[in-house]
Amino acid sequence: MRVRSTIVPTLALLAAGLFVAAPAAAQTGSVTGTILDASTGAPLDAVQVSLETVGATETTLGGLTQATGRFLIINVPVGQYVLRAQLLGFGTQTQVVDVTAGQAAVVDMRLEPEAISLSEIVVTGVAGATQRTKLPFDVAQVRVADLPVPSVNAAQSIQGKVAGVQVVSNSGRPGTAPSILLRGVTSLDASGRNQDPLYIVDGVILGASMVDLDALDIQSVEVVKGAAAASLYGSRAANGVIQIRTKRGAEIADDQVRYTLRTEYGRSELPEPSPLILTETHEYALTADGSQFLDQDGTGCDWLLCASPVLAGQRAQGGPANEWNTYQTQKWPGQTFDQVNRFFTNGEFLQNNVSVEGRSGRTNFHVSASNLQQEGILMYEPGFRRTNLRVNVDQSVLDNLTVQSSILYSRPKQGTEEGQLFDLTRMPAGVDLLSEDPFEPGEMVLTVNPTDNESPNPLYELKTVDRESFRSRFLGAITARFAPNEWLKIDGNASFDRLDRDDQTYWPKGYRTPSPATGFNDGRLYKLASRTEALNASLTASTVWQVTDQIRNNTSARYLYEQEDFNRTRNWGYDFAVAGIPTFETTSNDHEWSSSYLET
Repeated sequence: MRVRSTIVPTLALLAAGLFVAAPAAAQTGSVTGTILDASTGAPLDAVQVSLETVGATETTLGGLTQATGRFLIINVPVGQYVLRAQLLGFGTQTQVVDVTAGQAAVVDMRLEPEAISLSEIVVTGVAGATQRTKLPFDVAQVRVADLPVPSVNAAQSIQGKVAGVQVVSNSGRPGTAPSILLRGVTSLDASGRNQDPLYIVDGVILGASMVDLDALDIQSVEVVKGAAAASLYGSRAANGVIQIRTKRGAEIADDQVRYTLRTEYGRSELPEPSPLILTETHEYALTADGSQFLDQDGTGCDWLLCASPVLAGQRAQGGPANEWNTYQTQKWPGQTFDQVNRFFTNGEFLQNNVSVEGRSGRTNFHVSASNLQQEGILMYEPGFRRTNLRVNVDQSVLDNLTVQSSILYSRPKQGTEEGQLFDLTRMPAGVDLLSEDPFEPGEMVLTVNPTDNESPNPLYELKTVDRESFRSRFLGAITARFAPNEWLKIDGNASFDRLDRDDQTYWPKGYRTPSPATGFNDGRLYKLASRTEALNASLTASTVWQVTDQIRNNTSARYLYEQEDFNRTRNWGYDFAVAGIPTFETTSNDHEWSSSYLET
Protein backbone atom coordinates (compact mmCIF):
# COMPACT_ATOMS: atom_id res chain seq x y z
CA MET A 1 0.00 0.00 0.00
CA ARG A 2 1.34 3.45 -0.85
CA VAL A 3 0.12 7.01 -0.78
CA ARG A 4 1.51 9.73 -3.01
CA SER A 5 0.44 13.16 -4.27
CA THR A 6 0.70 14.31 -7.87
CA ILE A 7 -0.78 16.86 -10.27
CA VAL A 8 -3.23 15.24 -12.69
CA PRO A 9 -4.02 16.96 -16.05
CA THR A 10 -7.62 17.96 -16.62
CA LEU A 11 -7.88 15.77 -19.73
CA ALA A 12 -6.98 12.68 -17.71
CA LEU A 13 -9.64 13.51 -15.16
CA LEU A 14 -12.31 13.61 -17.85
CA ALA A 15 -11.19 10.31 -19.37
CA ALA A 16 -10.91 8.34 -16.14
CA GLY A 17 -13.78 9.88 -14.17
CA LEU A 18 -15.93 7.31 -12.41
CA PHE A 19 -18.25 9.42 -10.35
CA VAL A 20 -18.75 12.96 -9.16
CA ALA A 21 -19.61 13.06 -5.50
CA ALA A 22 -20.19 16.76 -4.90
CA PRO A 23 -20.26 20.08 -6.76
CA ALA A 24 -16.86 21.57 -7.48
CA ALA A 25 -15.57 23.99 -4.93
CA ALA A 26 -12.76 26.47 -4.90
CA GLN A 27 -10.78 24.49 -2.30
CA THR A 28 -11.12 20.88 -3.48
CA GLY A 29 -8.90 18.02 -4.55
CA SER A 30 -9.37 14.40 -5.59
CA VAL A 31 -8.48 10.88 -4.53
CA THR A 32 -7.56 8.17 -7.00
CA GLY A 33 -5.87 4.79 -7.00
CA THR A 34 -6.09 1.09 -7.85
CA ILE A 35 -7.37 -1.87 -5.80
CA LEU A 36 -5.70 -5.24 -6.45
CA ASP A 37 -6.05 -8.80 -5.15
CA ALA A 38 -3.11 -9.32 -2.77
CA SER A 39 -2.85 -13.03 -3.56
CA THR A 40 -2.92 -12.82 -7.40
CA GLY A 41 -2.22 -9.18 -8.23
CA ALA A 42 -5.37 -9.04 -10.37
CA PRO A 43 -7.47 -5.85 -10.35
CA LEU A 44 -10.68 -6.00 -8.31
CA ASP A 45 -13.94 -4.79 -9.81
CA ALA A 46 -16.87 -3.27 -7.84
CA VAL A 47 -14.91 -2.60 -4.66
CA GLN A 48 -16.84 -0.19 -2.43
CA VAL A 49 -14.54 2.80 -1.83
CA SER A 50 -15.62 5.45 0.64
CA LEU A 51 -14.17 8.53 2.31
CA GLU A 52 -14.90 9.30 5.94
CA THR A 53 -13.87 12.43 7.75
CA VAL A 54 -11.29 11.63 10.41
CA GLY A 55 -13.03 11.39 13.78
CA ALA A 56 -16.47 10.90 12.22
CA THR A 57 -18.39 7.69 11.55
CA GLU A 58 -20.54 8.73 8.59
CA THR A 59 -19.43 8.32 4.98
CA THR A 60 -19.18 11.61 3.09
CA LEU A 61 -18.10 10.51 -0.42
CA GLY A 62 -17.68 7.19 -2.22
CA GLY A 63 -18.23 4.87 -5.17
CA LEU A 64 -17.11 1.64 -6.88
CA THR A 65 -13.96 0.62 -8.76
CA GLN A 66 -13.96 -0.16 -12.48
CA ALA A 67 -13.00 -3.50 -14.04
CA THR A 68 -9.39 -2.25 -14.09
CA GLY A 69 -9.54 -1.82 -10.31
CA ARG A 70 -9.19 1.95 -10.68
CA PHE A 71 -11.28 4.50 -8.79
CA LEU A 72 -11.48 8.28 -8.78
CA ILE A 73 -13.28 10.62 -6.38
CA ILE A 74 -13.31 14.28 -7.43
CA ASN A 75 -14.47 17.52 -5.78
CA VAL A 76 -13.29 16.39 -2.36
CA PRO A 77 -13.07 19.28 0.11
CA VAL A 78 -9.60 19.91 1.51
CA GLY A 79 -8.91 17.98 4.70
CA GLN A 80 -7.92 14.64 6.21
CA TYR A 81 -10.03 11.55 5.47
CA VAL A 82 -10.08 7.80 6.09
CA LEU A 83 -10.30 5.85 2.82
CA ARG A 84 -12.11 2.52 3.27
CA ALA A 85 -12.14 -0.32 0.69
CA GLN A 86 -14.63 -3.18 1.08
CA LEU A 87 -15.47 -6.21 -1.05
CA LEU A 88 -17.27 -9.42 -0.09
CA GLY A 89 -14.74 -12.22 0.25
CA PHE A 90 -11.87 -9.85 1.06
CA GLY A 91 -10.69 -8.18 4.22
CA THR A 92 -11.54 -4.50 4.67
CA GLN A 93 -8.65 -2.02 4.49
CA THR A 94 -8.42 1.59 5.60
CA GLN A 95 -5.85 4.31 5.00
CA VAL A 96 -5.61 7.93 6.17
CA VAL A 97 -5.25 10.34 3.25
CA ASP A 98 -4.68 14.10 3.13
CA VAL A 99 -6.46 16.02 0.36
CA THR A 100 -4.94 19.33 -0.75
CA ALA A 101 -6.40 21.95 -3.09
CA GLY A 102 -5.91 21.27 -6.81
CA GLN A 103 -4.07 17.96 -6.28
CA ALA A 104 -4.93 14.26 -6.39
CA ALA A 105 -3.94 11.94 -3.55
CA VAL A 106 -3.11 8.50 -4.93
CA VAL A 107 -3.88 5.45 -2.76
CA ASP A 108 -3.16 1.95 -4.05
CA MET A 109 -4.41 -0.99 -1.98
CA ARG A 110 -4.12 -4.76 -2.03
CA LEU A 111 -6.98 -6.60 -0.35
CA GLU A 112 -6.33 -9.95 1.30
CA PRO A 113 -8.81 -12.73 0.48
CA GLU A 114 -10.97 -13.65 3.45
CA ALA A 115 -13.00 -16.83 3.70
CA ILE A 116 -16.72 -16.31 4.03
CA SER A 117 -19.09 -18.74 5.66
CA LEU A 118 -19.90 -20.88 2.60
CA SER A 119 -16.25 -21.36 1.63
CA GLU A 120 -15.01 -22.35 5.07
CA ILE A 121 -13.05 -25.58 5.34
CA VAL A 122 -14.59 -28.24 7.59
CA VAL A 123 -12.62 -31.13 9.11
CA THR A 124 -15.13 -32.57 11.60
CA GLY A 125 -17.09 -35.66 10.56
CA VAL A 126 -15.60 -35.84 7.03
CA ALA A 127 -12.95 -37.96 5.34
CA GLY A 128 -10.76 -34.96 4.62
CA ALA A 129 -10.75 -31.16 4.74
CA THR A 130 -13.83 -30.16 2.71
CA GLN A 131 -15.46 -26.89 1.74
CA ARG A 132 -18.71 -26.29 3.56
CA THR A 133 -20.62 -25.88 0.29
CA LYS A 134 -19.73 -29.47 -0.70
CA LEU A 135 -20.96 -31.14 2.49
CA PRO A 136 -24.11 -33.33 2.43
CA PHE A 137 -24.88 -32.27 6.02
CA ASP A 138 -24.71 -29.11 8.09
CA VAL A 139 -21.65 -28.14 10.12
CA ALA A 140 -21.88 -24.88 12.05
CA GLN A 141 -18.72 -22.88 12.65
CA VAL A 142 -17.88 -20.18 15.16
CA ARG A 143 -14.63 -18.31 14.59
CA VAL A 144 -12.56 -16.11 16.86
CA ALA A 145 -13.94 -13.05 15.05
CA ASP A 146 -17.40 -14.08 16.31
CA LEU A 147 -16.17 -13.94 19.91
CA PRO A 148 -15.10 -10.31 20.51
CA VAL A 149 -15.87 -10.71 24.23
CA PRO A 150 -15.57 -14.44 25.04
CA SER A 151 -17.55 -15.97 27.87
CA VAL A 152 -15.78 -17.10 31.03
CA ASN A 153 -16.91 -20.64 30.23
CA ALA A 154 -15.76 -22.01 26.86
CA ALA A 155 -18.95 -24.05 26.50
CA GLN A 156 -21.07 -20.90 26.62
CA SER A 157 -19.14 -19.34 23.71
CA ILE A 158 -21.51 -20.92 21.17
CA GLN A 159 -24.66 -19.76 22.94
CA GLY A 160 -26.80 -17.78 20.49
CA LYS A 161 -24.30 -18.30 17.65
CA VAL A 162 -25.33 -21.74 16.35
CA ALA A 163 -28.91 -22.38 15.26
CA GLY A 164 -30.73 -25.11 17.15
CA VAL A 165 -28.13 -25.49 19.90
CA GLN A 166 -29.46 -25.27 23.45
CA VAL A 167 -27.00 -24.12 26.11
CA VAL A 168 -28.57 -24.37 29.55
CA SER A 169 -26.93 -23.36 32.82
CA ASN A 170 -27.98 -25.91 35.42
CA SER A 171 -26.80 -23.71 38.27
CA GLY A 172 -25.97 -20.09 38.94
CA ARG A 173 -22.90 -21.17 40.89
CA PRO A 174 -19.71 -19.67 39.38
CA GLY A 175 -17.59 -22.22 37.56
CA THR A 176 -20.40 -24.66 36.79
CA ALA A 177 -20.40 -26.17 33.29
CA PRO A 178 -23.63 -25.71 31.32
CA SER A 179 -25.45 -28.53 29.54
CA ILE A 180 -25.44 -28.48 25.74
CA LEU A 181 -28.12 -30.18 23.66
CA LEU A 182 -27.48 -30.47 19.91
CA ARG A 183 -29.93 -33.04 18.59
CA GLY A 184 -32.81 -32.88 21.03
CA VAL A 185 -33.59 -35.48 23.67
CA THR A 186 -32.17 -38.90 22.71
CA SER A 187 -33.91 -40.92 25.42
CA LEU A 188 -37.39 -41.01 26.93
CA ASP A 189 -35.76 -41.52 30.31
CA ALA A 190 -32.72 -39.21 30.48
CA SER A 191 -32.20 -39.77 34.20
CA GLY A 192 -28.57 -40.73 34.74
CA ARG A 193 -27.82 -40.54 31.01
CA ASN A 194 -25.45 -38.00 29.54
CA GLN A 195 -27.12 -35.95 26.80
CA ASP A 196 -24.04 -33.79 26.10
CA PRO A 197 -22.17 -34.04 22.80
CA LEU A 198 -18.66 -35.39 22.44
CA TYR A 199 -16.08 -32.65 23.12
CA ILE A 200 -12.79 -32.63 21.21
CA VAL A 201 -10.08 -30.01 21.80
CA ASP A 202 -7.07 -30.01 19.47
CA GLY A 203 -7.62 -33.70 18.84
CA VAL A 204 -8.07 -34.54 22.54
CA ILE A 205 -11.32 -36.40 23.24
CA LEU A 206 -12.22 -34.97 26.62
CA GLY A 207 -12.93 -37.30 29.49
CA ALA A 208 -14.60 -34.50 31.50
CA SER A 209 -16.37 -31.20 30.84
CA MET A 210 -15.01 -28.05 29.13
CA VAL A 211 -15.28 -25.89 32.24
CA ASP A 212 -11.49 -25.80 32.69
CA LEU A 213 -10.80 -24.36 29.21
CA ASP A 214 -10.12 -20.66 28.68
CA ALA A 215 -12.39 -19.20 25.99
CA LEU A 216 -9.65 -16.66 25.13
CA ASP A 217 -7.58 -19.52 23.65
CA ILE A 218 -10.27 -20.52 21.15
CA GLN A 219 -9.53 -20.09 17.45
CA SER A 220 -12.62 -21.83 16.04
CA VAL A 221 -15.47 -24.15 17.00
CA GLU A 222 -17.15 -26.70 14.71
CA VAL A 223 -20.51 -28.18 15.66
CA VAL A 224 -21.87 -31.34 13.96
CA LYS A 225 -25.45 -32.12 14.91
CA GLY A 226 -26.34 -34.94 12.51
CA ALA A 227 -25.52 -38.63 12.36
CA ALA A 228 -22.30 -37.74 10.54
CA ALA A 229 -20.85 -36.94 13.96
CA ALA A 230 -20.58 -40.67 14.64
CA SER A 231 -18.89 -41.50 11.33
CA LEU A 232 -15.37 -40.97 12.69
CA TYR A 233 -15.93 -41.07 16.47
CA GLY A 234 -18.34 -43.96 16.98
CA SER A 235 -21.31 -44.24 19.31
CA ARG A 236 -19.84 -41.78 21.81
CA ALA A 237 -20.73 -39.06 19.31
CA ALA A 238 -24.40 -40.07 19.09
CA ASN A 239 -25.35 -36.75 20.69
CA GLY A 240 -23.21 -34.76 18.24
CA VAL A 241 -19.66 -33.41 18.25
CA ILE A 242 -18.23 -30.07 19.31
CA GLN A 243 -14.64 -29.72 18.11
CA ILE A 244 -12.57 -26.79 19.39
CA ARG A 245 -9.33 -25.64 17.84
CA THR A 246 -7.14 -23.33 19.90
CA LYS A 247 -4.82 -20.59 18.70
CA ARG A 248 -1.45 -21.72 17.36
CA GLY A 249 0.16 -18.57 15.95
CA ALA A 250 -0.08 -19.82 12.37
CA GLU A 251 -1.68 -16.58 11.15
CA ILE A 252 1.20 -14.40 12.43
CA ALA A 253 3.59 -12.99 9.79
CA ASP A 254 6.91 -14.79 9.45
CA ASP A 255 9.60 -13.78 11.96
CA GLN A 256 7.03 -11.88 14.00
CA VAL A 257 5.96 -12.26 17.64
CA ARG A 258 2.73 -10.81 19.01
CA TYR A 259 2.21 -10.05 22.69
CA THR A 260 -1.29 -9.63 24.10
CA LEU A 261 -2.22 -8.48 27.59
CA ARG A 262 -5.93 -8.46 28.43
CA THR A 263 -7.69 -7.52 31.67
CA GLU A 264 -11.45 -7.77 32.12
CA TYR A 265 -13.43 -6.59 35.13
CA GLY A 266 -17.11 -7.03 35.83
CA ARG A 267 -19.69 -7.01 38.56
CA SER A 268 -22.66 -9.27 39.24
CA GLU A 269 -25.76 -7.93 40.93
CA LEU A 270 -29.12 -9.49 41.68
CA PRO A 271 -31.96 -7.66 39.90
CA GLU A 272 -34.19 -5.70 42.24
CA PRO A 273 -36.66 -8.31 43.52
CA SER A 274 -40.40 -7.80 43.80
CA PRO A 275 -41.48 -6.37 47.17
CA LEU A 276 -43.86 -9.34 47.45
CA ILE A 277 -41.16 -11.99 47.09
CA LEU A 278 -41.16 -12.63 50.87
CA THR A 279 -43.95 -11.96 53.31
CA GLU A 280 -43.62 -8.97 55.61
CA THR A 281 -46.51 -9.96 57.91
CA HIS A 282 -47.19 -12.77 60.38
CA GLU A 283 -50.08 -14.72 61.93
CA TYR A 284 -49.44 -14.20 65.67
CA ALA A 285 -51.28 -12.14 68.28
CA LEU A 286 -49.75 -8.93 69.65
CA THR A 287 -50.11 -7.11 72.96
CA ALA A 288 -52.60 -4.27 73.24
CA ASP A 289 -50.04 -1.61 72.30
CA GLY A 290 -48.72 -3.75 69.40
CA SER A 291 -45.11 -3.58 70.62
CA GLN A 292 -44.65 -7.28 71.55
CA PHE A 293 -45.95 -10.73 70.82
CA LEU A 294 -48.42 -12.45 73.16
CA ASP A 295 -47.00 -15.58 74.78
CA GLN A 296 -49.02 -18.59 75.90
CA ASP A 297 -48.97 -17.42 79.52
CA GLY A 298 -50.53 -14.08 78.55
CA THR A 299 -47.34 -12.00 78.91
CA GLY A 300 -45.66 -9.96 76.21
CA CYS A 301 -42.37 -11.14 74.72
CA ASP A 302 -39.88 -10.23 72.04
CA TRP A 303 -40.10 -12.58 69.06
CA LEU A 304 -36.87 -14.53 69.54
CA LEU A 305 -37.48 -14.90 73.29
CA CYS A 306 -41.07 -16.13 73.05
CA ALA A 307 -41.59 -19.66 74.37
CA SER A 308 -44.89 -20.30 72.59
CA PRO A 309 -46.48 -17.31 70.83
CA VAL A 310 -50.27 -17.30 70.47
CA LEU A 311 -51.90 -17.31 67.02
CA ALA A 312 -54.09 -14.31 66.21
CA GLY A 313 -56.90 -16.66 65.11
CA GLN A 314 -57.90 -15.36 61.65
CA ARG A 315 -58.68 -18.80 60.21
CA ALA A 316 -59.07 -19.82 56.61
CA GLN A 317 -61.71 -22.41 57.55
CA GLY A 318 -63.58 -23.68 60.59
CA GLY A 319 -62.04 -25.50 63.52
CA PRO A 320 -59.23 -24.51 65.86
CA ALA A 321 -56.60 -22.16 64.51
CA ASN A 322 -53.17 -23.58 63.69
CA GLU A 323 -50.10 -22.43 61.80
CA TRP A 324 -51.38 -24.04 58.58
CA ASN A 325 -54.81 -22.42 58.34
CA THR A 326 -54.18 -18.96 59.81
CA TYR A 327 -53.84 -15.90 57.61
CA GLN A 328 -50.69 -13.78 57.94
CA THR A 329 -52.18 -10.31 58.34
CA GLN A 330 -50.36 -8.92 61.39
CA LYS A 331 -47.62 -6.30 60.92
CA TRP A 332 -44.29 -6.85 62.64
CA PRO A 333 -43.60 -4.61 65.63
CA GLY A 334 -40.47 -2.51 65.28
CA GLN A 335 -38.01 -2.70 62.41
CA THR A 336 -38.36 -5.16 59.51
CA PHE A 337 -35.60 -6.40 57.17
CA ASP A 338 -35.37 -7.24 53.48
CA GLN A 339 -34.10 -10.82 53.82
CA VAL A 340 -33.33 -11.14 50.12
CA ASN A 341 -30.92 -8.20 50.33
CA ARG A 342 -29.51 -9.67 53.54
CA PHE A 343 -28.87 -13.02 51.84
CA PHE A 344 -27.45 -11.87 48.50
CA THR A 345 -24.54 -9.56 47.83
CA ASN A 346 -22.68 -8.16 44.81
CA GLY A 347 -19.98 -10.29 43.23
CA GLU A 348 -16.94 -9.00 41.34
CA PHE A 349 -15.25 -10.59 38.37
CA LEU A 350 -11.62 -10.18 37.31
CA GLN A 351 -9.70 -11.99 34.59
CA ASN A 352 -6.12 -11.37 33.52
CA ASN A 353 -4.69 -13.03 30.42
CA VAL A 354 -1.28 -12.75 28.78
CA SER A 355 -0.38 -14.53 25.55
CA VAL A 356 2.63 -14.72 23.26
CA GLU A 357 2.35 -16.14 19.75
CA GLY A 358 4.53 -16.04 16.72
CA ARG A 359 5.99 -17.77 13.69
CA SER A 360 9.51 -18.22 12.42
CA GLY A 361 10.30 -20.37 9.43
CA ARG A 362 8.83 -23.82 9.97
CA THR A 363 7.78 -23.18 13.58
CA ASN A 364 4.75 -21.42 15.01
CA PHE A 365 3.59 -21.30 18.62
CA HIS A 366 1.03 -19.93 21.07
CA VAL A 367 1.65 -19.62 24.81
CA SER A 368 -0.90 -18.17 27.21
CA ALA A 369 -1.43 -17.83 30.95
CA SER A 370 -4.59 -16.62 32.64
CA ASN A 371 -6.01 -16.08 36.08
CA LEU A 372 -9.73 -15.84 36.75
CA GLN A 373 -11.49 -14.72 39.93
CA GLN A 374 -15.28 -14.80 39.88
CA GLU A 375 -17.27 -14.12 43.01
CA GLY A 376 -20.80 -15.35 43.49
CA ILE A 377 -23.72 -13.32 44.83
CA LEU A 378 -24.21 -15.42 47.97
CA MET A 379 -22.73 -14.04 51.17
CA TYR A 380 -19.69 -15.97 52.44
CA GLU A 381 -19.50 -17.93 49.17
CA PRO A 382 -15.87 -18.21 47.94
CA GLY A 383 -16.88 -18.23 44.26
CA PHE A 384 -14.63 -19.58 41.52
CA ARG A 385 -10.86 -19.29 40.99
CA ARG A 386 -8.93 -20.68 38.02
CA THR A 387 -5.33 -20.50 36.83
CA ASN A 388 -4.51 -21.81 33.35
CA LEU A 389 -1.33 -22.36 31.34
CA ARG A 390 -1.40 -23.40 27.67
CA VAL A 391 1.46 -24.18 25.27
CA ASN A 392 0.84 -24.99 21.58
CA VAL A 393 3.79 -25.62 19.24
CA ASP A 394 3.73 -26.65 15.55
CA GLN A 395 6.83 -27.76 13.63
CA SER A 396 7.15 -28.57 9.94
CA VAL A 397 9.90 -31.17 10.19
CA LEU A 398 9.89 -31.79 6.42
CA ASP A 399 7.95 -30.36 3.51
CA ASN A 400 5.50 -33.26 3.84
CA LEU A 401 5.69 -33.89 7.61
CA THR A 402 4.20 -31.64 10.30
CA VAL A 403 4.10 -32.26 14.05
CA GLN A 404 1.75 -30.42 16.41
CA SER A 405 1.77 -30.54 20.20
CA SER A 406 -0.68 -29.06 22.72
CA ILE A 407 -0.50 -28.88 26.51
CA LEU A 408 -2.98 -27.39 28.97
CA TYR A 409 -2.69 -27.29 32.76
CA SER A 410 -5.58 -25.89 34.76
CA ARG A 411 -5.98 -25.42 38.53
CA PRO A 412 -9.54 -24.37 39.50
CA LYS A 413 -11.08 -23.92 42.95
CA GLN A 414 -14.84 -23.64 43.41
CA GLY A 415 -17.24 -23.06 46.27
CA THR A 416 -20.03 -25.64 46.37
CA GLU A 417 -22.59 -24.15 48.74
CA GLU A 418 -26.15 -25.30 48.12
CA GLY A 419 -29.55 -25.85 49.71
CA GLN A 420 -30.02 -22.58 51.60
CA LEU A 421 -32.56 -20.95 49.27
CA PHE A 422 -35.46 -22.97 50.68
CA ASP A 423 -34.70 -21.81 54.22
CA LEU A 424 -34.52 -18.22 52.95
CA THR A 425 -38.17 -18.35 51.86
CA ARG A 426 -39.19 -19.09 55.46
CA MET A 427 -37.30 -16.26 57.15
CA PRO A 428 -39.48 -13.85 59.18
CA ALA A 429 -39.19 -10.20 58.22
CA GLY A 430 -38.77 -9.05 61.81
CA VAL A 431 -35.42 -10.80 62.44
CA ASP A 432 -32.03 -9.44 61.46
CA LEU A 433 -30.21 -12.48 60.07
CA LEU A 434 -26.84 -10.87 60.87
CA SER A 435 -27.70 -10.13 64.50
CA GLU A 436 -26.32 -11.81 67.62
CA ASP A 437 -28.07 -14.87 69.01
CA PRO A 438 -29.79 -13.94 72.32
CA PHE A 439 -29.03 -17.43 73.67
CA GLU A 440 -25.42 -17.64 72.38
CA PRO A 441 -23.59 -14.31 72.93
CA GLY A 442 -20.98 -13.68 70.27
CA GLU A 443 -22.63 -16.08 67.78
CA MET A 444 -24.87 -15.34 64.80
CA VAL A 445 -28.56 -15.92 65.43
CA LEU A 446 -29.53 -19.50 64.53
CA THR A 447 -33.20 -20.17 65.36
CA VAL A 448 -35.23 -17.32 63.87
CA ASN A 449 -38.67 -18.78 64.58
CA PRO A 450 -39.45 -20.19 68.05
CA THR A 451 -42.22 -22.33 66.51
CA ASP A 452 -40.06 -23.85 63.73
CA ASN A 453 -36.86 -25.86 64.28
CA GLU A 454 -36.63 -27.03 60.66
CA SER A 455 -35.52 -23.76 59.06
CA PRO A 456 -32.46 -22.24 60.74
CA ASN A 457 -30.77 -19.04 59.62
CA PRO A 458 -29.30 -19.84 56.16
CA LEU A 459 -26.54 -17.26 56.61
CA TYR A 460 -25.23 -19.22 59.61
CA GLU A 461 -24.85 -22.28 57.40
CA LEU A 462 -23.06 -20.30 54.67
CA LYS A 463 -20.71 -18.66 57.15
CA THR A 464 -19.87 -21.71 59.25
CA VAL A 465 -19.73 -24.72 56.90
CA ASP A 466 -16.79 -24.86 54.48
CA ARG A 467 -17.69 -26.49 51.14
CA GLU A 468 -15.03 -26.34 48.43
CA SER A 469 -13.91 -28.30 45.39
CA PHE A 470 -10.31 -28.37 44.15
CA ARG A 471 -9.45 -29.61 40.67
CA SER A 472 -6.30 -30.24 38.70
CA ARG A 473 -6.60 -30.77 34.94
CA PHE A 474 -3.93 -31.83 32.43
CA LEU A 475 -4.54 -32.12 28.69
CA GLY A 476 -1.80 -33.22 26.34
CA ALA A 477 -1.87 -34.14 22.65
CA ILE A 478 0.57 -34.75 19.81
CA THR A 479 -0.42 -34.99 16.17
CA ALA A 480 1.69 -35.91 13.14
CA ARG A 481 0.61 -35.32 9.54
CA PHE A 482 2.48 -37.04 6.72
CA ALA A 483 1.72 -36.56 3.01
CA PRO A 484 4.04 -38.81 0.95
CA ASN A 485 2.33 -37.75 -2.29
CA GLU A 486 -0.56 -35.65 -3.57
CA TRP A 487 -3.25 -38.31 -3.19
CA LEU A 488 -2.38 -39.85 0.20
CA LYS A 489 -2.33 -38.27 3.67
CA ILE A 490 -1.67 -40.05 6.96
CA ASP A 491 -2.60 -38.51 10.32
CA GLY A 492 -1.60 -39.94 13.69
CA ASN A 493 -2.81 -38.60 17.03
CA ALA A 494 -2.31 -39.49 20.68
CA SER A 495 -3.91 -37.60 23.57
CA PHE A 496 -4.25 -37.81 27.33
CA ASP A 497 -6.75 -36.09 29.61
CA ARG A 498 -6.48 -36.36 33.39
CA LEU A 499 -8.74 -34.70 35.93
CA ASP A 500 -8.05 -34.92 39.67
CA ARG A 501 -10.81 -33.66 41.93
CA ASP A 502 -10.82 -33.18 45.69
CA ASP A 503 -14.07 -32.11 47.37
CA GLN A 504 -14.28 -31.22 51.04
CA THR A 505 -17.14 -30.32 53.38
CA TYR A 506 -16.17 -29.31 56.90
CA TRP A 507 -18.48 -28.67 59.86
CA PRO A 508 -16.34 -27.25 62.70
CA LYS A 509 -16.42 -28.53 66.26
CA GLY A 510 -19.17 -26.65 68.09
CA TYR A 511 -21.41 -26.44 65.02
CA ARG A 512 -24.87 -25.44 66.22
CA THR A 513 -28.21 -26.90 65.16
CA PRO A 514 -31.78 -26.00 66.29
CA SER A 515 -31.98 -29.36 68.06
CA PRO A 516 -29.10 -31.69 69.07
CA ALA A 517 -27.61 -33.54 66.07
CA THR A 518 -25.14 -36.34 66.69
CA GLY A 519 -22.45 -36.37 64.06
CA PHE A 520 -22.58 -32.61 63.49
CA ASN A 521 -22.38 -30.70 66.79
CA ASP A 522 -18.90 -32.06 67.59
CA GLY A 523 -17.71 -31.42 64.04
CA ARG A 524 -17.82 -33.45 60.85
CA LEU A 525 -15.53 -33.92 57.83
CA TYR A 526 -16.38 -35.33 54.42
CA LYS A 527 -13.88 -35.74 51.60
CA LEU A 528 -14.19 -37.07 48.08
CA ALA A 529 -11.16 -37.77 45.90
CA SER A 530 -11.63 -38.83 42.29
CA ARG A 531 -9.46 -39.25 39.22
CA THR A 532 -10.61 -39.48 35.61
CA GLU A 533 -8.13 -40.51 32.91
CA ALA A 534 -8.88 -40.68 29.20
CA LEU A 535 -6.31 -42.06 26.74
CA ASN A 536 -7.05 -41.84 23.02
CA ALA A 537 -5.04 -42.66 19.93
CA SER A 538 -5.98 -42.68 16.27
CA LEU A 539 -4.44 -43.38 12.88
CA THR A 540 -6.18 -42.08 9.77
CA ALA A 541 -5.30 -42.60 6.12
CA SER A 542 -7.07 -40.42 3.56
CA THR A 543 -6.93 -40.65 -0.22
CA VAL A 544 -8.13 -38.20 -2.87
CA TRP A 545 -8.90 -39.46 -6.38
CA GLN A 546 -9.96 -37.02 -9.07
CA VAL A 547 -12.07 -39.33 -11.25
CA THR A 548 -13.14 -36.66 -13.74
CA ASP A 549 -13.26 -32.89 -13.85
CA GLN A 550 -16.62 -33.05 -12.08
CA ILE A 551 -16.16 -36.10 -9.84
CA ARG A 552 -13.74 -36.48 -6.97
CA ASN A 553 -13.54 -39.39 -4.54
CA ASN A 554 -12.42 -38.96 -0.92
CA THR A 555 -11.78 -42.15 1.05
CA SER A 556 -10.75 -42.40 4.67
CA ALA A 557 -9.79 -45.36 6.87
CA ARG A 558 -9.45 -44.79 10.59
CA TYR A 559 -8.30 -46.79 13.59
CA LEU A 560 -9.36 -45.39 16.96
CA TYR A 561 -8.30 -46.55 20.42
CA GLU A 562 -10.08 -45.24 23.50
CA GLN A 563 -9.56 -46.01 27.16
CA GLU A 564 -11.19 -44.26 30.09
CA ASP A 565 -10.62 -45.00 33.78
CA PHE A 566 -12.41 -43.56 36.76
CA ASN A 567 -11.87 -44.14 40.46
CA ARG A 568 -13.36 -42.46 43.47
CA THR A 569 -12.79 -42.61 47.22
CA ARG A 570 -15.07 -41.18 49.89
CA ASN A 571 -14.30 -40.65 53.56
CA TRP A 572 -16.49 -39.50 56.47
CA GLY A 573 -15.59 -38.77 60.04
CA TYR A 574 -17.05 -36.84 62.97
CA ASP A 575 -16.52 -36.05 66.63
CA PHE A 576 -13.30 -33.99 66.54
CA ALA A 577 -11.00 -34.30 69.54
CA VAL A 578 -9.87 -30.67 69.12
CA ALA A 579 -11.24 -27.68 67.24
CA GLY A 580 -9.67 -26.06 64.20
CA ILE A 581 -7.88 -29.12 62.76
CA PRO A 582 -10.03 -30.59 59.96
CA THR A 583 -8.26 -33.95 59.51
CA PHE A 584 -9.41 -37.52 59.99
CA GLU A 585 -6.59 -38.01 62.50
CA THR A 586 -8.49 -35.79 64.94
CA THR A 587 -11.88 -37.53 64.54
CA SER A 588 -13.02 -40.43 66.67
CA ASN A 589 -11.92 -43.85 65.34
CA ASP A 590 -15.42 -45.16 66.07
CA HIS A 591 -16.95 -42.56 63.78
CA GLU A 592 -15.05 -42.97 60.52
CA TRP A 593 -16.20 -44.56 57.25
CA SER A 594 -14.78 -44.86 53.75
CA SER A 595 -15.85 -46.26 50.39
CA SER A 596 -14.24 -46.59 46.97
CA TYR A 597 -15.39 -47.14 43.42
CA LEU A 598 -13.44 -48.11 40.28
CA GLU A 599 -14.62 -48.08 36.66
CA THR A 600 -12.61 -48.94 33.58
